[in-house]
Amino acid sequence: DFVGTRSAPIRISTAHDLQCFANAVNNCTHYKGFANIEGFSDVVFALGANIHVPDSINWVPIGTELNPFCGLFNGEGLAISNIMAERPFDKYVGLFGYSTGGISKVVLVGGGIVGGDYTGSICGYTSGTVESCLTAVTVRGHYYTGGVVGLSSGADIKDCIHVNSVSGDPSSVGAICGKAMGGFVKHCAFDIQICPGLAAVGSYEQTQIMYSEGYMTAEM
Repeated sequence: DFVGTRSAPIRISTAHDLQCFANAVNNCTHYKGFANIEGFSDVVFALGANIHVPDSINWVPIGTELNPFCGLFNGEGLAISNIMAERPFDKYVGLFGYSTGGISKVVLVGGGIVGGDYTGSICGYTSGTVESCLTAVTVRGHYYTGGVVGLSSGADIKDCIHVNSVSGDPSSVGAICGKAMGGFVKHCAFDIQICPGLAAVGSYEQTQIMYSEGYMTAEM
């Protein structure tokens, strides 16, 4: 099988690997011998192990407006723990900053994401797909802030769960997505005890929102 395909993805197994991957996307350089052509368009990456991000790392999001991530990233249901991004004056903050590709099965536990406009735990901005992700990190931003995605532009977000606090400008903050313009948000859920008063999507235009709602956790 060709490496970089669904059957043989490029594996990312350590925090250092993840940082190098972000650097390759953001600076349009090689990663593990693979040339970054059009943001790794159609190249498949996948986690190979649970990853703990050291306290010393102030996370640099994967993908920028100039150099977006255009490939496919599969978290394989493995956990990325303790990711911390303290970037209150930056746009496009999250594990991914700016993506036009596909992101799936990412699990974020512990840590927190702090950004400016376009902030979300998985992705600050996406025009691609985000599906089957579980996020349990705090998220704080300004305009277009969501528990999973900050701003969705024609993207498809489905089967995602967020179970931690979210805060941002009231005009465009949502427990799943801050603002959605086109595309759909479906089969997503969040904890209404942790995110009281928030809708799944803060504001939206021409977007289908289907069966995405809060749920009440059981009292212990």
